[in-house]
Amino acid sequence: MSNKTIEIGERYISFKQKDETFLGIPAGIGGGHHALKALTSLKNQPGWIVKENAIEEWRFMGFTRVNDEVCLYGPYREGKALDEVLALDPEQALPYIKSLIESLKVLKDRSFELFSFESDTVLFLDDGGIFFFPRPIMSKIRNSRSEDYRIRAYETITHPYLDGEKRSGFTIAILLYKILTGEYPFTDTTQDGVRAKIRNLDAVSPYLVRPKLKKEASDVIMDTFSKAKSYTLEDWNRIVSSWIQNGIFREVSKEEQELLLSRAQEQEEKSERAFQKKLFWEKNGKLILFISIIVVVAGFVIGSFVKNALAPRVTKGYSAHQVVNAYYTSINSLDHMTMEDSVIKKAGKADINEVVHLYVIGKQTMAYEGRSYIIPGDKWAEDGRPDLVAPLFVYGVVDLNVTEERGGPEPVYTVTYEKWSRKVSETKPVPGEKLYTGYKVKDRLFMKQDKEDWVIFRMDRLEYVPLEQ
Repeated sequence: MSNKTIEIGERYISFKQKDETFLGIPAGIGGGHHALKALTSLKNQPGWIVKENAIEEWRFMGFTRVNDEVCLYGPYREGKALDEVLALDPEQALPYIKSLIESLKVLKDRSFELFSFESDTVLFLDDGGIFFFPRPIMSKIRNSRSEDYRIRAYETITHPYLDGEKRSGFTIAILLYKILTGEYPFTDTTQDGVRAKIRNLDAVSPYLVRPKLKKEASDVIMDTFSKAKSYTLEDWNRIVSSWIQNGIFREVSKEEQELLLSRAQEQEEKSERAFQKKLFWEKNGKLILFISIIVVVAGFVIGSFVKNALAPRVTKGYSAHQVVNAYYTSINSLDHMTMEDSVIKKAGKADINEVVHLYVIGKQTMAYEGRSYIIPGDKWAEDGRPDLVAPLFVYGVVDLNVTEERGGPEPVYTVTYEKWSRKVSETKPVPGEKLYTGYKVKDRLFMKQDKEDWVIFRMDRLEYVPLEQ
């Protein structure tokens, strides 16, 4: 029996069998392929049709062959694919995106997990509903297809390191960027390339690409990419509704349009240069850091030997109390030399090694990116302890308090303070994540004179307790 095939969108087909019309999805696999067995086990996973506040289940019915291709098929639904919506003029496309946002909000309010969606898993039905194809099945199909297909359908609109509402918000921003400019902001020929650009590339502002676009509309999208703000689905619904009601375009002169397009070119070139630097550091940073540490530490060893043999300590003439203060305040400025001059033997070795490590990181980052991401603890506290997001983090000592326990020729001091440093994690930090953490610390220091200078010869760490944050 012949099947009449009708294209719906780039990735969906409809076909008739025994005078009944079905919706089909090309599986992109052969009938004997192991992926087909995996799809069979997932066949009963439901998709969802959301219309206003109602949610209806939709399930695939089975497999068939259409034009010699294996297809999953189920009850027919008439609609427009997301690919087609993205190709519409902004005035036509925005109401579709508003409906998509509202449907996601319905799912969220009903405690459905906010799954990532792709350009081949959403169908805008003619009756006003939004059809989300069964995600586990569509993920299996996507993984069986070419890298080019996966990039177009998924990678270009999905943040690899976010989840839940934040990931949905990022995808909405990508879709809006595409609708308003005609381009995706993060593109590459490989999956890793797209993900690297999402992490590190500063996209060109939409209003520069399309000068008639209102800047405030452009800023909302750029805020999402830069993690400056995190918009909820309620926020996105309000924003897109405002754009539909009030318009998103303005009149511009020919001169202003040419100026903005010229700035777009400049921003694109500047962003690409910055991206290549970040990518180089990301790929080679550990090796460079390792080599740099070896060189710097070797220099420190030689330098310290020469300095100790020929030059007086930085702390020469300090009282015992002043030496203690100098040791801890030098942590904030990554002044390892003063710390080294404040101790003998192995006292404070772990602190000093940590400061040396961060000193090298700071110098390397300055060399490649023109700035350091390490914020000194004392400066951070003076600024009111603002929240910092990746890649920035706090390092140093805050609320230092030094108390003399015992005087005499070998005085003993108790020191309490907050120690702030980068989190220790085995996973790659998510952009926008808070990278630092704090501890309440209590040390006991034992001091004596060495060559007429006060030094710390023993340091006991009595407390190291995580702070509530």
